[in-house]
Amino acid sequence: MKKSLPLLISLYASFLLAGCGGGISSPSPTGDFSIVVSPSSPSTQVGGTTSPVSVSINPLNGFTGTVTVSVSGFPSGINSSPTSSFTLSVGSPQQVSFSAPAAAGTFSVAFQGTSGTLSHTVSATLTVTPPASPYLVSASYYPWYAADAFSYADCHNGTLRGELIPPQLPVLGKYDSHQEDVVTQQIAWSTAAGINVWDLLWVSPNDYLDNTIQNTILANPHSADMKFAIFYTYDGRFNSDFNLTPDKINTIVSDFQYLAARYFSHPSYLKVSQGRPLVFFYSALHLTPVSAVKQMVSSVRKAVSDAGFNIYLVGDEYYALIPPDPARIGNWDAIFGYNPYALNAGYSDDNGFLTQQATMWQQYQAVAKPLGVEFIPSVTPGFNDRAVRRVCANNPALARRTSATAAEGSLFESFLKNLVLPYANNSQLKMFHITTFNEWHEDTQIEPSVITAPTTTDTSSTGSQYTQGLVYQGYGTTYLDILRTQMAAAKH
Repeated sequence: MKKSLPLLISLYASFLLAGCGGGISSPSPTGDFSIVVSPSSPSTQVGGTTSPVSVSINPLNGFTGTVTVSVSGFPSGINSSPTSSFTLSVGSPQQVSFSAPAAAGTFSVAFQGTSGTLSHTVSATLTVTPPASPYLVSASYYPWYAADAFSYADCHNGTLRGELIPPQLPVLGKYDSHQEDVVTQQIAWSTAAGINVWDLLWVSPNDYLDNTIQNTILANPHSADMKFAIFYTYDGRFNSDFNLTPDKINTIVSDFQYLAARYFSHPSYLKVSQGRPLVFFYSALHLTPVSAVKQMVSSVRKAVSDAGFNIYLVGDEYYALIPPDPARIGNWDAIFGYNPYALNAGYSDDNGFLTQQATMWQQYQAVAKPLGVEFIPSVTPGFNDRAVRRVCANNPALARRTSATAAEGSLFESFLKNLVLPYANNSQLKMFHITTFNEWHEDTQIEPSVITAPTTTDTSSTGSQYTQGLVYQGYGTTYLDILRTQMAAAKH
């Protein structure tokens, strides 16, 4: 039997009244909040501090609690103030500023607020501009690291710094070159110090290094912050066989065709002198015969030209223990010397290292200049491979200090100030090369280390087999700071 519509409505109303205590009510909205950051795009230069940003709570639905805020998303070398998390309450904003003594770049900074089970995040864009510089500063960069690369294996792996007492490992620890955050941090440190080019160790197509460069370094979100060049490693490609045969020349030409196809069009690849992609050619001075070097360079230029590029080749040609050879030097657009070390032992105040370098540079530049070949000065902070080449070499160690009582980094500072920067200022490219950013095996790195007190003691049976009694110190960002300071002080 059908019921009328008014009766159904009446029955439904009675049900609601019976089931709800005689009325209908909605639950009260839960208190919540959002984080507000203003302005949202703080900026400064390296060495500076941003204007404060205001961080506050926007209460929702009657929220009256407190919120703990943490700040993250920027690399080491940038500091926030307050330095740790802070607490906000409604109506009481917190002023936050950022200082940037040793890192540069643009970063998405996260402000995460937590109150009980509630959590919200808002981002701001922090920009730190590197110092303006007229120099092209290239540092050799090694993309070959994994944790075991820092542990000793005969003549292959290991570091002096890992064998010191106490150890003086990288700030990043025993890092992996495949990690995006590692490369981001290294770019930030480099650009803040004025390094604007990494010359990337490269051996052959599709190997570990090639894949790391293409898939990790050039793919990094901050790769546009600097330039990159290939460091063609002849000795690694041909197992240190320097007899330059026709077969080797064919392989080299094929390698450069690969580089032209895979690298030279990348927007961050270094180009000089009206768009010419620059390549460093390592160990060039050991190649024989000289006639084959000329043939090889000519063939490489032709192959790369056919691919649409006018290559700029920088030969590793000068070395203090070998006199300059015009027939060799004339093949290149520029020359540099990856190995300034030249078997000097001890402190430079005693061994005449800097005088030796000055004399050698004068001789090589005197030969290069009439040939139209640019001279690119090279600098190193020191050298010590004794902890890795324990059974396959007995190379003396070149100290990082000019004397036992001099400041940490004094060799690097003197080398830059008195030789490298004057030569760079008087060149067309205004370029210099650093051996190296992160070659920890030979202890030529300027990448930041942990900070420790000075020591002359190592883990060897004698306690000094690796240090040779020289002073070593965990130096932090000392070398990057020296580099930036010396460039700023130089007369351009």
